[in-house]
Formats: sequence, C-alpha cells, structure tokens
Amino acid sequence: MDSVSRGPRRRVVVVGGGMAGARLAGQLTAAGRGPGTGADAGTGLDVTLVGDEPHAPYNRVLLADVLAGRYAPEVVTLPAARTARVLRGVRAVRIDRGRRRAVCE
Repeated sequence: MDSVSRGPRRRVVVVGGGMAGARLAGQLTAAGRGPGTGADAGTGLDVTLVGDEPHAPYNRVLLADVLAGRYAPEVVTLPAARTARVLRGVRAVRIDRGRRRAVCE
C-alpha cells in the first residue's frame, strides 16, 4: 500500500457568498477536486465560503430577466465549489489578522 505524506493544510476563508466569492472558492478548489467537504486534496487548501445570505450564491446579473419571465429561476443558480465548505446565513464581522481568524456571527 502506498503512503502519501501530506504537509499541513492551508486554510482559506472567502468572505462574501455572492458571484465573486463563489467564483473564487470554485477556482481555489478546482485544481484537485479532492473528495470530502472543505478540503481539496489536489491543492492542499481547506476552503470555506462565508456568506450572510441564507441561500446559495446566484447570478445577480440574470435576476431581472428571471423576474421578467424570460428565464427559469434555476438559470441564476451558480455551481457550488465542490470541495469548499459553504456557511450560509453567517456574517463575518471582523478579521483578526494576528491570530489568522475570521470572527463570524
């Protein structure tokens, strides 16, 4: 059986669950697409997306067209970052750079 030595995982917190935050989380986790939640085996990153809205990220640009009936509602849903941990309805209120922590409520 082969053994793979992995160094310490680096944690990344993406604050903001909108289009840009979802895109960044997706890009950070895209390299390896490792199994599980919150950890990407290929990049060595543990990515968490924090957003204060209670629903999944969506494409706000197309929202007016959905409301006008031009597109179905599912068109605005953004693909989830497969291995990022997503915290919905959680607000980041402070970044403690010295302790490398995001303080949320």
